[in-house]
Amino acid sequence: MKKAEIREYIEDKKYIHTRMIFEIVGNPKEHVEKTLTVIIEQLEKDKDLKIVDKETEPAEELEEKGLFSAFCEAELLVKDVYKLSWLIFNLTPASIEILEPSKLNLTQKQTNEFFMDLLGKLHENNQRQVEVSSKNIGLQKSLNRMIRNAVLLTTDKETLKSADEIGKKVGIEGKDLKPILELMIKEKTLKKEGEDYKRA
Repeated sequence: MKKAEIREYIEDKKYIHTRMIFEIVGNPKEHVEKTLTVIIEQLEKDKDLKIVDKETEPAEELEEKGLFSAFCEAELLVKDVYKLSWLIFNLTPASIEILEPSKLNLTQKQTNEFFMDLLGKLHENNQRQVEVSSKNIGLQKSLNRMIRNAVLLTTDKETLKSADEIGKKVGIEGKDLKPILELMIKEKTLKKEGEDYKRA
């Protein structure tokens, strides 16, 4: 895009000149690259913004084994603050820099729309957090039941076994299994003699 055309968008059409970095981290590598491609396609198709320039880096493996990172740095002309906030909330760039104008004059409507978008995203994130937390609690309960059942299957009423012996059969280190064994004693499904356990 030529400088004269950029100036026309900023000065006459009141577009916001911005630079954003979009970074995708994940696994596998193909998924990371595909997700970044989808974001770039969204930018290219959007009628309310113009791409001045963009630079894309292919996915590279991070130090954390098995994770890949790909990014795109895009210089954009965005129609208004509402569209800018939409980009931030929906495409979640890693960083944003407003190049021009030096001051943004927001109307009451634009300010309201921005804060409504912000509230909507916060509520959405909160709802997701509640759902994830609820699922984690359910999974934890199921896992605890499975461990208890495995402990009962590896013990009997006659033979005393140490936490390490039970742990080897269950697949959990003895020190990590001890809290569950102690809980099972309180529930009267296990008995403890010294440091060893047997079924109650």
